[in-house]
Amino acid sequence: MLLAAVLAATPALAQDEEIQRIPIELSAQSNLYFHEITDTSTVRGGAGIPPVEIDIRGVKMISFEDAEGTVSCFGDYDSTYFGADGGAYGQKTDVGERGALSGIQHKKKVMFVTGVMISEYSRLDPPYPADDYTERENYEELYPPFNQVFFVGDGKNAKGVRQRILVRDDATTLYIGFADCLQGPASNYRDNKGTIKMTVVLYRTGKGRG
Repeated sequence: MLLAAVLAATPALAQDEEIQRIPIELSAQSNLYFHEITDTSTVRGGAGIPPVEIDIRGVKMISFEDAEGTVSCFGDYDSTYFGADGGAYGQKTDVGERGALSGIQHKKKVMFVTGVMISEYSRLDPPYPADDYTERENYEELYPPFNQVFFVGDGKNAKGVRQRILVRDDATTLYIGFADCLQGPASNYRDNKGTIKMTVVLYRTGKGRG
């Protein structure tokens, strides 16, 4: 877990290459909403650790590759583990907004990898309503607003097509982590176990939007 904590605390800098591949290790305790918490001691079940942060200034598009590993949010109560895409457990994800970041919903899965992009001033804006990815996780291309939490999973849709995340011109940082809570604000990270390894691919040229 030490390497994951270091990666979470130190933003990975995007260099001047047209395409850059950044390997990351994502602890199951990586809380996508960590930086929006005023007092971590008040979070029920533990606030976890900060998400992985990547500098995306000048990046036009992002994809995710080579996801491996498993995670669990049940501690010692259950031995069920999930891959980066999350999985069904007779429960749903209905994480509420926190600070400037939106919530996220999925009626059939829990513990999937999530992401969100921010800009220098986006935290001044109110959060968007939560997107429901129950029928949307198999997108081929996504253009999320700042502060809008989105489904990353293993970076591929059901057809095996690499999913593309388009980046807005003023974007500064990509957060990658988990939105852990069956209902309400993200919480209960203390008993999470496991790690997901994946590669974040940054494209500085090609398709993008302003």
